[in-house]
Amino acid sequence: MQLFNPFVQRWTRVLIAGIICIGITIGIMNPVNAAGGNVKVWLTTSNLTSKLSPQSDLQFSSTNGSSDTTVTVNDSTIRQTVDGFGASMTDASAYLIWNSPHKDDIMKQLFSPTDGIGISFLRQPIGASDYIAGPNTPAYYSYDDNGGNPDPALTNFTIKKDTAYVLPLVKDAINLNPKIKVMGTPWSPPAWMKTGNDLTGKLGGTLRTEYYGAYANYFVKYLQAYAQQGIPIYAITPQNEPETPANYPGMIFSATDETTFIKNNLGPTIAKATLGTKPKILGYDQNWDSDNYINTIYSDARAKSYVAGSAWHHYAGDPSEMSTSHNAHPDKEIYETEGSPSCSGGHPPSYTFLRSMNNWSRTGVAWNVALRPDGGPWTPTGIGTKCTALVQIDPSNNNISYTLNYYQVGHFSKFVTPGAVVIGGQGSGSIDVASFKNPDTSKVVVAHNTASTSKTLRVSWNGESFTYALPADAMATFTWPGIASSPSGIITATNYAVAPGSRNETCTDGGVGGGQDVGYNDAGDYLGYHNIDLGTGVNTVNVRFATLNASTVNGIEFRLDSMTGPLIGTLTVRPTGGWQNWTTQTTSITGASGVHAVYLVFKGGSNIGNIHWFSFSNN
Repeated sequence: MQLFNPFVQRWTRVLIAGIICIGITIGIMNPVNAAGGNVKVWLTTSNLTSKLSPQSDLQFSSTNGSSDTTVTVNDSTIRQTVDGFGASMTDASAYLIWNSPHKDDIMKQLFSPTDGIGISFLRQPIGASDYIAGPNTPAYYSYDDNGGNPDPALTNFTIKKDTAYVLPLVKDAINLNPKIKVMGTPWSPPAWMKTGNDLTGKLGGTLRTEYYGAYANYFVKYLQAYAQQGIPIYAITPQNEPETPANYPGMIFSATDETTFIKNNLGPTIAKATLGTKPKILGYDQNWDSDNYINTIYSDARAKSYVAGSAWHHYAGDPSEMSTSHNAHPDKEIYETEGSPSCSGGHPPSYTFLRSMNNWSRTGVAWNVALRPDGGPWTPTGIGTKCTALVQIDPSNNNISYTLNYYQVGHFSKFVTPGAVVIGGQGSGSIDVASFKNPDTSKVVVAHNTASTSKTLRVSWNGESFTYALPADAMATFTWPGIASSPSGIITATNYAVAPGSRNETCTDGGVGGGQDVGYNDAGDYLGYHNIDLGTGVNTVNVRFATLNASTVNGIEFRLDSMTGPLIGTLTVRPTGGWQNWTTQTTSITGASGVHAVYLVFKGGSNIGNIHWFSFSNN
């Protein structure tokens, strides 16, 4: 197969301190104008005649035309941070990949950001799931089976089963993509910890109260064992699908019981444990059909203090349930953690990932990375052939096939970098759309036409737009570099790549920036903007600035490439008489040409001022 190679609030200020607004204008002979750059396009059609195939570049234009759906990308509307996109290296998936003569190429196509789709998130079973490599016997396992006999001291704890092929492949994945995050989820505790002394959800019952402490220590041993293998665990959930009495490994774990376990055992035990990386604890880990379970956890203040957020699956309900949870608890994070296409009524990644991103999820996670063409290996009591994977591996003839799921996941994982943020720009009608700003400030728009006929999408950004005819049931990813700047060369202050110490606020200046400026700027704070094209040279910087601060010693340094990089100029800011009284202030600069990151470093005291926009020019 061939793939292309594309590329706290720190403290509360009193009202009299008000808000500082700074506006910077950069007008240059050839204005800094990322919108005039090329838009790269990749397309996947449902019949796979196009498979993440690069298309002809598009151009932003001021010309308007008809479209079925118009999406306005707004850098200033920043939603959640993205942790990654991926699937699960289950025991079954790992077994197939490990024993394939094409192992190295499969891993590269899955995890390499340059030569593959750059999977950046793995959700790993802690012990056996329903997808294990023993297709003829129910070879379920935990990390301390001990023949079903109690072992509360966990003397016989071992991850030896994983060392055969799961761990080596997860380590290979990390080597191929060091940005990968790994989370862990148990399908079942050891059988002896459960009221039914059985690993299955149907027969095993629930967790014995006398083993709550032992089970918390079981998690710590797992975290330590994986860390020793070079695999830090980013997040955990106490139980996969805690409301499903499955015929395969599982456990009924009521919301009340999980709350008790988190607040009295799991949370305190992990907090006290010797771990290089403390994982996030996520509650729930089941379907979109109700937020009652996670609300039970959040209603207990102590349990809530240990929980970073909630985990969700796509097999029932509506993804808007995640927004309901976010709106009720905006301090808690949202994660979509399992969604197998064609499995128990599951949706394809085109639906699950786009809807999850637009409902506050930090992840898009499918299910098995690899399975046989018949959907195996699976356990006799598992879901079996109803699930599909990203890669099909046929051991009988060593054939490899990359499925539609693979390419749809790739529309996200290859282009949206961990640490990106979801920004304003969602679809409507028959076209689902999610928009992102990467850490380097490049923009990514992912779209899926859900209609049975071709539809035209218009993407508007920074006053210009492009259109694209999206085939029926097709996906496209659009990317372009740089920061948001208007054709006049203005760079809006809110389009920073980094801004420690500062924050966005409502601005009355109008015109650009989505009605926001950057305020709360103190000495030592800085704003960083990537990929600024200064052309053959500029000698002036114009800053749209507002402040009630009457100090004459405050200023803004302009530096290249880092906050301590070459100094090209300093603006001594003048009082404007109010936090929203705006003036354009100008100073000379030298040594500024070519493409650089530009850093604005604040000097002086506190409450220096607010910035709305800035621009460079040759005067």
